[in-house]
Amino acid sequence: MKKKLLAILLSVCIAIAAAFTLVACGGTGNGGNGNGDSNGGNSAATTTDGDKSDDKTDNKDNADDKKDDGKKDDGGSTERAETAGLQFVRLADETFEVTGYNGKDADVYIPSMHSNQKVTSIKAEAFKGNGVITSITIGDYVPRILRETFSGCTNLTSVTLGAGVTAIGEKAFYNCGKLASINMPDGLTTIENEVFYGTGLTGVTLSDNVTSVGSNVFEKCTNLTSASIGNGLTEIAWSMFNGCTKLTNVTIGNNVKTIGASAFYNCEKLANVMLPDGVTDIQDRAFFNCKSLTSIEIPAGIEHMGQSAFKYSGVTYTDYDNASYIGNKNNNYLVLVEAKSADITSCDINENARVIATGAFRDCVSLAGITIPDSVITIDSFAFYGCTGLTDLAIGNGVIDIGLRAFYGCKGLTSVSIPDSTTKIGDYAFCGCSGLKNLTMGSNVESIGNEAFEECKALTSVVIPDKVTEIESSTFYGCEALESVTLPAGLTSIGTGAFNGCKKLTGVTIPDTVTDIETWAFMDCTALTTITIPISVKHMGVQVFSGCTKLTKINCEAKKSNTFGGWKPDWNQGCNATVTWEYTGK
Repeated sequence: MKKKLLAILLSVCIAIAAAFTLVACGGTGNGGNGNGDSNGGNSAATTTDGDKSDDKTDNKDNADDKKDDGKKDDGGSTERAETAGLQFVRLADETFEVTGYNGKDADVYIPSMHSNQKVTSIKAEAFKGNGVITSITIGDYVPRILRETFSGCTNLTSVTLGAGVTAIGEKAFYNCGKLASINMPDGLTTIENEVFYGTGLTGVTLSDNVTSVGSNVFEKCTNLTSASIGNGLTEIAWSMFNGCTKLTNVTIGNNVKTIGASAFYNCEKLANVMLPDGVTDIQDRAFFNCKSLTSIEIPAGIEHMGQSAFKYSGVTYTDYDNASYIGNKNNNYLVLVEAKSADITSCDINENARVIATGAFRDCVSLAGITIPDSVITIDSFAFYGCTGLTDLAIGNGVIDIGLRAFYGCKGLTSVSIPDSTTKIGDYAFCGCSGLKNLTMGSNVESIGNEAFEECKALTSVVIPDKVTEIESSTFYGCEALESVTLPAGLTSIGTGAFNGCKKLTGVTIPDTVTDIETWAFMDCTALTTITIPISVKHMGVQVFSGCTKLTKINCEAKKSNTFGGWKPDWNQGCNATVTWEYTGK
């Protein structure tokens, strides 16, 4: 009996030992180095489902066979694997550019590395019009998102830009109507025109590092409710937030000086805007139809205000005599915005006004006289455009800038005195003032614009101030009564058609500082008989004296051989004058 028990116990012990041996050897599967079916060093797992078994690998190169788990198994790197379907091309510097995408995944990851090289570019329009993708993540080595890269991706909702992005190109996300979320990397400095036009963004924050933002960037972002603009920008560009109908709050950085044309046009719910003290220029229609904007403080240093800047907004103007004003709590009369009506015959401008806004008295044809007080520094563009009945004009001693077409077509003006405070006379400023006979310009005028006195047909003489170095194109074009012109000693350039059609101009002395005389500069000066070209002139345009029928002598101080290349071959074509080279005055 004892022998039988010992035999049974011995059998049990042998069975238990055998069981432990099987477990130690992995008897229910293969693992580690115990599997003889290795795949290039990758582990393989065999799963069993009844009588069937499938072999699956964890090799990242077999992405089509196994859904990627989102990480590289490379001993520490956590970058996601690139999305299947991305198309690449190798660039000259051995880095890669993404050229397109034909995959089916809605969530797209553009990697930092491809085939052990950096991905540094995404081709312009690479994803344009793609209706599949809903999210994009971009690796850290792409510095610029190029033109229209993701334009028209109608289902795109979120974008994560890599840390290396410094610029976003024109229309990059144009009309991505569902795009609600995008990060702005710390290194981002430039956002070009129309980048986020028509997107679904709800909020925008631009850091102090952003120094350039183009026009229409957030136009028609109808879900946008708030925007914060950092201290890096100096300008809110043209139509930047045009048509953002839900925008209620805007914070503007301290370094902004210009609010561009139509910047907040039709932002009908915009209620809170604080303009920085440094803002000097508010352009045309900047806050047009901002119905919820009921008050605003215009900075005391304002220099320019465009036409209809606050038209149809909720801001209330202050009236004085026949004009309306906008200002701040310390000065309600800072900017004369507009005449009360086009029918006014007179207007007493408030002595606290600093700026006469663009188009303020435009086409007030019955306005007979105006006195601009010394407090005014700017007569803005079109301010008195088309005031054909204006006969009496007194410009105050504080005016610095006379703007574009400021007195265009004021046919009744006969005399204008521009004060010493004035430094700039804008393009077309007095163009078409056909009755203007007497003109004096202050000693500090530095710039006279293109066509500034064009068709001032009654003007008989003019002395151009010494600080003027260039006479621009057509400045005195068609001044057919002009007999005498005194050019400044430091003049360097006479522009195209500058004195074209000055039919009574008999002579002009060109200073020896002039280097350029442009095409048609003295064309049709039919009374001109002789002229001397100083040796300083290096460039002569085409037909400079064409139509000068009485011009008989052109005295050139230069050697003819020295004019080759700089003087047009036909510079003297169209007149019959004799040319004398190396003229010395004898």
